[in-house]
Amino acid sequence: MQAYFPPKGLIVELPSLDKQLFLKHLNLLKKEADAVMLLSPEIGKGLDIPMDKKIEIIKLSTEVINGQIPIFVFVTSYSEDKTRENILEFERLLSSYNGPVFWVDAPLYYHSNRGLPEMYQRFFSITNYPFILYNNPEFVKKVKGPFNRKNIRTSVLKELVFLEEIKGLIYIGKLKRALNYQKAVRERPSFLIYDGDEILFLNFPNKNGLVSASANLIPKVWRKILNNEIKEERELLYMLFDFLSIIKKRGKELIESLLKGTDSDSMYFNQAKKLLEKLRQER
Repeated sequence: MQAYFPPKGLIVELPSLDKQLFLKHLNLLKKEADAVMLLSPEIGKGLDIPMDKKIEIIKLSTEVINGQIPIFVFVTSYSEDKTRENILEFERLLSSYNGPVFWVDAPLYYHSNRGLPEMYQRFFSITNYPFILYNNPEFVKKVKGPFNRKNIRTSVLKELVFLEEIKGLIYIGKLKRALNYQKAVRERPSFLIYDGDEILFLNFPNKNGLVSASANLIPKVWRKILNNEIKEERELLYMLFDFLSIIKKRGKELIESLLKGTDSDSMYFNQAKKLLEKLRQER
């Protein structure tokens, strides 16, 4: 299988929608995104939806994208064995697909820091596709106790960086750790660290790119930001900060509601809808 380099730029977390809406949405979005991420743990509901729905989403995505942009697929489950089963099932599904695919995995959700390099060696033996790590302490906290580590240790990341099949990392967390991670991977310039926190990205832009859920709604705004085209557009930035703050408070289901165009009496929904209309006018 051809070796692919991880993309830079805008990686959009796709929501799990019904078939027709998903197809319509993806056909529009693929023109704006540098890659898409399927089955993400929040908006993609990767841990909640059944396998037949996951297979449908992957199939539809490969048909629409047809190798034009990379596809990230979240494979994490509740144990190493279950994650392995996901990888094997998705590998079979994609056996005849010719586009770039990357497995996204949050190892601390089901494993400790100890033995991570060895675990990935076991995974490499069953797949032809490379991996992108996913570090999100809030996500890991859902299943780990207060005394368990929620982040990949910097010393462990230094070991993982030397595994060629691991191409990068999606980072959500504190800025100090992000800086430590950047130092840990500097001996391998091709290893990319993506921001998974949109608000942090606005304050401290990452040259490698952003994994974004709100880009489902405002891809052109994010494209302008990534192209460094809105430095002087303070009003637009303030609106975007407000919009992202509402999304963060309410949860990612708000994005799905706005995409579907369903109405709601929720104060958050109405505020987000008004800001969304303004942002789309400004793009």
